[in-house]
Amino acid sequence: MIPDETINYVPKLLAITEIAGNGQEYKVDLPSLNDNIPFDDFDYITTDRKISLEWLASEIRLDFDTLKRLNTELLKGTTPPAKYKLRLPSGLKAAAEECLN
Repeated sequence: MIPDETINYVPKLLAITEIAGNGQEYKVDLPSLNDNIPFDDFDYITTDRKISLEWLASEIRLDFDTLKRLNTELLKGTTPPAKYKLRLPSGLKAAAEECLN
């Protein structure tokens, strides 16, 4: 017998696959994979307060859309007010830390 969690998991996985393959049909705006950002070339900073991505992008002279695209889970454009690991393009960690101190 297949466990309930597996029975519930498989349809969700199939739905995600369908949406990922046909995002326009479902009116879902998915990030483009052909942006010239390497998948593993990132810096991270840890924050412990709410920070506006638009403000931070401006302070470190980074395009807001790039910062937002690297942190797509932040739907409101801010970090949570608790501990959070924010992804940045490689080479911008020091500039971001300086802005936050």
